[in-house]
Amino acid sequence: GSAQEFRFVEGGRERRVVLRFGRAGLMLDFGQRRVPTLAWKLDDGDLAFELGRRHFHASVSWHGAGVQIALAEGIFQLDLAVPKARVSAAALAGRVVAPMSGKIGALHVAPGERVRSGQILLVLEAMKMEHALSAPADGIVAGIAGGVGETVEAGAELLVLAPLAAKEKK
Repeated sequence: GSAQEFRFVEGGRERRVVLRFGRAGLMLDFGQRRVPTLAWKLDDGDLAFELGRRHFHASVSWHGAGVQIALAEGIFQLDLAVPKARVSAAALAGRVVAPMSGKIGALHVAPGERVRSGQILLVLEAMKMEHALSAPADGIVAGIAGGVGETVEAGAELLVLAPLAAKEKK
């Protein structure tokens, strides 16, 4: 199977969650325990999911490098923690790559457009969920590899950002 790691900052504490895909299906690994997980998108854009034997209905909204999750239990604000030292070589080169195989669900930028670090560039639909991919740094969209509806493999280059010239940085 494959795995995708997410790091969030919630209430000042960093939390690490690993999403694992394998024969047993989808598992969320919280470090101390692994929970079988099912998730699906509802017609209104909300998410329904099961963690272990508990059912949840969530409204999820992305903004910048954070996500707000509204559940019956309350609203949770999670900020994606991207340690500066762990930024990948691809991100340093201004390349945005697919974290997993999927389909391009939406493009939010066009070639030549100036973007800010953390700005959502495109949405990848994978595992019945939408994954918002954001700019690793300020830059200008130099190229977009695919269009909406196109299927991409994990690791495929989706978008290239050119660094801003010194005079363009404000």
